[in-house]
Amino acid sequence: MIKINMSMDEGIDYINISSYSRLKAGRKLAIGYPAMFSTVIGKVSSIRSAMDYITIPNYPSKLLNKAKLSKHDISTIPNEKNSLPNYKAVLTYFIGMRILADEELQKELGDLDYKIKVTSFNIINDPIVGKNLVYNENMGSYCGIVSKIIKLINRNDFNIETLNDLVIEHTKVPDVELFSGAAVKIGV
Repeated sequence: MIKINMSMDEGIDYINISSYSRLKAGRKLAIGYPAMFSTVIGKVSSIRSAMDYITIPNYPSKLLNKAKLSKHDISTIPNEKNSLPNYKAVLTYFIGMRILADEELQKELGDLDYKIKVTSFNIINDPIVGKNLVYNENMGSYCGIVSKIIKLINRNDFNIETLNDLVIEHTKVPDVELFSGAAVKIGV
């Protein structure tokens, strides 16, 4: 995870992949940001809902297209998760499909410098120290994938073929199918 300091400017030095981002592109890339896009499992409302659907057995399919989950909705989601041997490749696929579906987001990302740092943090208002950055440490792979896609967009070379190349690059176990271990049957 790339750390930033307060002298850095968002949009110039870094992009925050979080609902706390000052950039629209950063908020749009947040894992739970509601935006319908098409995938091999059909239309989904966010990257998180797609990943949860394929990793959580008996995930309620009616939640796949729901933009905002209520407390009741969340309570219906089982806790058990399947392990995917090629989790990072699957995540790459869903991030890429989300970005391919949004031309405005592609333009916003294309306007960023290809060397921009990609990070993810939340801002917590602490009454003692004031604003405090809390990094989303588990988002390191996610940020790395977005960084590679930004570079492709900057070269005018982001499309379904280069997304497939990225998926292959992030495939950890090449001798199993991409969605092996998924909680649902996926016909690719």
